[in-house]
Amino acid sequence: MTFFGFRGGVHPPENKIQTEHLPIEKLESPNEIFVPLLQHIGAPLNPLVNVGDRVLKGQKIGDAEGLAVPVHSPVSGTVTKIESRVFPLTGKVMTFSLKMTKKKNGQN
Repeated sequence: MTFFGFRGGVHPPENKIQTEHLPIEKLESPNEIFVPLLQHIGAPLNPLVNVGDRVLKGQKIGDAEGLAVPVHSPVSGTVTKIESRVFPLTGKVMTFSLKMTKKKNGQN
């Protein structure tokens, strides 16, 4: 089997003219984030925490047996909902809603 390629890679236009004169801005962190319990083609995950639980950044919040990769909380906060939400791969999937906890220095 032969693979046909091209030399030099892909170089799309950068289109920086609209923003190249603007300063870099720091975005505010959202107050609430959504973490789906399905990250790939593996098995859907079971929640390991409940609504109202406080979770820490890096804590495992979803796991399954078989072909699956566990999901860890990307932020510290409180679980406000576990509900079915629209997901690009499968239509709907169970999703955590996490209300973030802000530290005194404004970081999470």
